[in-house]
Amino acid sequence: MSDRPALGLQIGDSWLQMARVDVRGVVVESYGQIRFKEGIVVKGEIKDKAKLTEVIRMLMNQVKPRGVRMGEEVVLGISEDQVFWREFSIPLTDGKQLAEVVETKIKSFLPSLPGEVETDWEVVGENASGEIEILMVAVSKLVINAYMEVVKMAGLKVVIVEPMVMGSVRVLEEKSLLGKNQVFLYIGSGYGEFVYVTSGRVRISNWWSSKEVEKQGGLKKMLTSFITYVNSKHPEKQVKEILVSGEVGDLAGFASGLKQLGLPVAVGQPKVKQSAVGGVNGLQTVVGLSLATISKGKKINLLPDEIQVRDEVRKVKSIWLWGSIVLVILSIFLLAGLWWWDGVIISDLTGLGYVREQLKAEQEDDVGEIETKVSQLNSLVGQLDTGLAVSGGEEKVLTELVGAIPEGVRTTSVLYERGAGSKERLASSQADWAITGTADSRNLVLSFYRRLTKKQTFMGGRLYFGSLEKDQQVTFRIVSNGE
Repeated sequence: MSDRPALGLQIGDSWLQMARVDVRGVVVESYGQIRFKEGIVVKGEIKDKAKLTEVIRMLMNQVKPRGVRMGEEVVLGISEDQVFWREFSIPLTDGKQLAEVVETKIKSFLPSLPGEVETDWEVVGENASGEIEILMVAVSKLVINAYMEVVKMAGLKVVIVEPMVMGSVRVLEEKSLLGKNQVFLYIGSGYGEFVYVTSGRVRISNWWSSKEVEKQGGLKKMLTSFITYVNSKHPEKQVKEILVSGEVGDLAGFASGLKQLGLPVAVGQPKVKQSAVGGVNGLQTVVGLSLATISKGKKINLLPDEIQVRDEVRKVKSIWLWGSIVLVILSIFLLAGLWWWDGVIISDLTGLGYVREQLKAEQEDDVGEIETKVSQLNSLVGQLDTGLAVSGGEEKVLTELVGAIPEGVRTTSVLYERGAGSKERLASSQADWAITGTADSRNLVLSFYRRLTKKQTFMGGRLYFGSLEKDQQVTFRIVSNGE
């Protein structure tokens, strides 16, 4: 599931709505609605899949401000005409066992439901006996599969299927719901809902059409009957307030007309208070459907189990893939670090063979620098005023000397002698030697001196500057203790 809020998709008997909120859930980013002829959907049941698919595609192009792209994720709201509700209580139990106990209880209800159904549940409270109160929701698999097929043919992906009423309640500010037993009255376009909620948890819902209101003798009569029914089912949690919400323009005026029922009446306040497009307000059900993917806590989701499992597997695979990519990148950095560290270690090794290999490698990167190194080496060989070929040890002398010379330091002469009658090799701590040269700065000479006198052959050398007043373009002389 994407981190971006999904589109809310609400399908009525003669209308469609789509909306999406921003990532913070405070602004309606996009919205669109369209009406279609009656008969395509009847009481929440799809009668013509092809035509409904066509209507959804039309709405996708009309959604403001930029339409809806193929492949977008949607939260689908199912009409309450197709939803079965059931409340039940179970003894307080270990949280780890709760799901198992609830599922067992739900299975006992299945024979009484028409055909195969998708079910889900949530904890809605605790009764006076200390038992956990559970709300079960069930919808026919045939109905859900029909909706899934149509939405897929339209080019969208369903990530949550829930009763519309969940979106209607989700849009409300929590402070207007918490700690209250209310009947929530939602007025939509040609329909409405009575919903019994406790602390914002849906318990009982009754959906009705405008035509039904006329048959039942008016809205107030229907509402009174619903409240009476709720109070009989929940005598310990009597209705204390009526909360009005929906698409009616003058909600305050509508609420005022209900006060004669003898209960406080409040107007619902939306979480989403701004809209980037016209024609929509933050109290509409379709906005609440979009909020589902960014809302905290467990949500009713009637999406078939196999699809939810498949989506979870895809999510795990995606996490694994990105984790693998991160590991590969870290491995590359680790190898690069090891290569660099290996270069640092190798740079401290002695041996003319390594120097030659280093010069060869540097030649590929910087021809000018390698030519300078070669020139230095040849100069030192020419400057070494002693019988190298006979005495032996010249390789060590050259290696240690070249390895100590930094860039910016140039030797002008090198004198190295074993001493008269000595039979030791040329590279000897007893030999006398002297090195003269020039450098770009006094600090470079000091660096050369420190590096040189750490070498076994040149330990104990003494440094002299040609002038103590100059810091740039200096001359120097480094001699052995015997000189």
